Amino acid sequence: MSDIKIKEIGTIEKDEKGGCGFGYKITIGKGPSMRTVTLDIPIDQDQVDKGKLVPTRIEPNEFPQLGDCWVYNNKVFIVENSINLSNEEIILYIKHFVLKKRLN
Repeated sequence: MSDIKIKEIGTIEKDEKGGCGFGYKITIGKGPSMRTVTLDIPIDQDQVDKGKLVPTRIEPNEFPQLGDCWVYNNKVFIVENSINLSNEEIILYIKHFVLKKRLN
């Protein structure tokens, strides 16, 4: 069994230009210099449409520090520790994660 970790980080939203996009908010700095910034993760409409049916990797990922980004059911997920898994295995893990969350 893998030590795979999956985190749902948000929902895909339309940007102000009518396209699809996703912004991930992170907090950086400490003390008085602490602030929240938004990283825009580019995603095209084909990835959104395909991701409604089957988990789909967001490529190219311009922010490798976030990890492996996937979209499924209009949600964005970060998948960690999946280096030894095939895409098919990762897809099953994401589907299992979503179903388990719905049942709880």
